[in-house]
Amino acid sequence: MNFFEKIMMRILKAEAHFLSSTEYDLHHLLLKDAAHETIDYIKNKMPNAMSFPSGGEHLLDYAISEIEIDGDIMEFGVLTGRTINHIARKLKSKKIYGFDSFEGLPDDWSGHYIPKFGLSQGGNMPKVEKNVHLYKGWFSDTILQYQKENTNDISFLHVDCDIYSSTKDIFDLLGPKIKSGTIIVFDEYFNYRNWQQHEFKAFQEFVEQTKIEYEYLAFNATCACCVRIK
Repeated sequence: MNFFEKIMMRILKAEAHFLSSTEYDLHHLLLKDAAHETIDYIKNKMPNAMSFPSGGEHLLDYAISEIEIDGDIMEFGVLTGRTINHIARKLKSKKIYGFDSFEGLPDDWSGHYIPKFGLSQGGNMPKVEKNVHLYKGWFSDTILQYQKENTNDISFLHVDCDIYSSTKDIFDLLGPKIKSGTIIVFDEYFNYRNWQQHEFKAFQEFVEQTKIEYEYLAFNATCACCVRIK
């Protein structure tokens, strides 16, 4: 067996090991099921939506470019500050409002692998651009504080809080500020196990309760999508 044949044999053995190790891996199989469910949803509900790759901030940049109404720019789920700083640099003339406990999730991400208080930053707030204002605490408290200080409608909403309860707080408390033309980006809308029970569920409940109409503008290759309120 020559050198080339030895290399090919190693590659084939590695591929065989991978296939055998994933064939009965429940986590892997459930992720595949979630992907198929998501593909069906996109085909049926989002036929005209733009499709972006997962790397970089292609979807976020597109969503920002679609802003057409005046109003506040908000992000829920700041974590390290990466995306809120990106938004702030794109919209330098606007104040960007960010919300996060920086103590992690308030509940288990059910069906996922991140438990209550997962994704914690130890209470530490990140360095942010000058046009960013951060509200530290649970959404049910900090949204009320924000409402005492601001009366504007919402033009852009970045929902990156992962779980149902947190997303529900957003729509329960800020629903009246979401108007025709509001752009909403969901960072974990679909394409993972139990996706129908989190950001997706909270938004669909809001739609059902308010009878508001919306259109899907775009999605990326992982879990995110963008909608515009009609």
